[in-house]
Amino acid sequence: TYIQQVSDWDCDFGDRFFDEFAVNRSLPIGSDEYGAVMFFLEGRVLARVCAVTTDFESFIEQKFFDDGILPPVNVTVNQLVSGVSQYTTALLDYYFPDAGDNNTNALTSTEWAEAEYECFNLPEDRLFEFVFPPDDLL
Repeated sequence: TYIQQVSDWDCDFGDRFFDEFAVNRSLPIGSDEYGAVMFFLEGRVLARVCAVTTDFESFIEQKFFDDGILPPVNVTVNQLVSGVSQYTTALLDYYFPDAGDNNTNALTSTEWAEAEYECFNLPEDRLFEFVFPPDDLL
């Protein structure tokens, strides 16, 4: 399920990355390994749940740094884990709203059916985009 893919993404992170940031998850990933980490994250989570990588990077930048510098190469693994959780919760609420949710912009079951339940068939303007509530910015 989508929830399993989202929650288990970092299980073999330490098997893939042997850098200090993988051991001490509060250290910045840095520019040398950031691309490899994002490639890993795209394959394990983002592409599987119809996330747009640049939107996720913007979310991480605003959530943890808010300095306008992209990509956010100084993000830590701890921040990524927290960020993936918050971002994908909002994403799944958008793509699969519960009955009674008041998210009027959420994707409808008709839109999913018309897209044949494939991310790449959704119109670009219907892909999830994270929007911070005004007082949720850090």
